[in-house]
Amino acid sequence: DPRGAGESYPRPQRGGYSPAYQLAARMWLLGGSVAAMHVEDLRVGIQWLAKHPKVDAARIKVLGKGELGPAALIAAAVEPAASAVAIESSIVSYQQFAEAKLHDGLYSQVIPGVLKHFDLDDAIRLIAPRSVWIVSAVGPTGVPMRDKIVRELVPASAVIREKPEDWPVAKIYKDWLK
Repeated sequence: DPRGAGESYPRPQRGGYSPAYQLAARMWLLGGSVAAMHVEDLRVGIQWLAKHPKVDAARIKVLGKGELGPAALIAAAVEPAASAVAIESSIVSYQQFAEAKLHDGLYSQVIPGVLKHFDLDDAIRLIAPRSVWIVSAVGPTGVPMRDKIVRELVPASAVIREKPEDWPVAKIYKDWLK
């Protein structure tokens, strides 16, 4: 897991802001962001796996769930060793966040100034022709988006899938994992 996510997620403390927000605020004070930290952690992990003698470097895949979706896309865009990337229950556009009146979880996904340079659809274009799957995309408030809206936001090369609630990961990603 990247720092600040999964098992390394800050444990809740009494009162004040959430631990995730506190981590994000500390990163801003240091001139960084949680999302940039996650991209770097994923990038280093991909590089490490590519050099590991017991890993088939041609089969390294990146799966980013929730707030880690943007980081997974950006890491795969800059690391050619990632053969495929999938994001699940994730946003697909920073611009959509910027235009939304309401949003949820922005502090953990934003890279300050990112829209001056690119949006997530640009990252998907950089990943091509490698495989990109978008599974059950969500909007700025975390509400699932219809496939038609997702298709308008991402390049045609991306595969868009819905995840039925009770399906195990192996069933959803069976073809992606080949």
